[in-house]
Amino acid sequence: MNRYARLIRLAVLIGLCLVCAGGMHWYNYGYLPWEHVPDCSFPVEALLIDESVFPLGWRASDAGPRPPANAPLDHYNSIERIELFFYTHNGIAFQEVHCFASVRGAVREFKRQKSTFFPEGWVVPAELPYQSSSADQFYLACGVEGSIQMCRAIWRYEKYFVKFNTHMSPEFMTYADLGRVLKAIDDRLAFYIGQAKGSR
Repeated sequence: MNRYARLIRLAVLIGLCLVCAGGMHWYNYGYLPWEHVPDCSFPVEALLIDESVFPLGWRASDAGPRPPANAPLDHYNSIERIELFFYTHNGIAFQEVHCFASVRGAVREFKRQKSTFFPEGWVVPAELPYQSSSADQFYLACGVEGSIQMCRAIWRYEKYFVKFNTHMSPEFMTYADLGRVLKAIDDRLAFYIGQAKGSR
């Protein structure tokens, strides 16, 4: 094989590698490596609730909102992310908000979290038949982890993904209390998503 033919084969191989790499990047992130990363319609901090929607005695973390410290980098494709913890006596809750570069990324994260964030055997409690009326996707389940009763919920609104976890107890978080917190998260998401749609 002459030198010219080897160069042709090398160029074709490099081209195929670039196409494959670009395709994988587009599949994972929703845009090509050389394209501008799409902006979020509004900052993720805007979707965080505050302690006022919790029962009396809960308070937001003194550290305030912060990026999640343990994001699994092999999965996370969000371009903005934030979390906020809440505390009361013997109880902890947190909310996480992510903005993805595409709806595809948020859909994939919702599917992944539904299979990993909820331990096997968790169910929707009969005392809390809550369903989001405005989210594109929503899932809620409760159960016991490490002897602690908990409830968890995830939402997807377009390219935004939200997760929430709370300890449960008649002393500081009843199902009725949780229903109000979930509705507050829903209302906040619906408000900002509605504003973003109206400005397009």
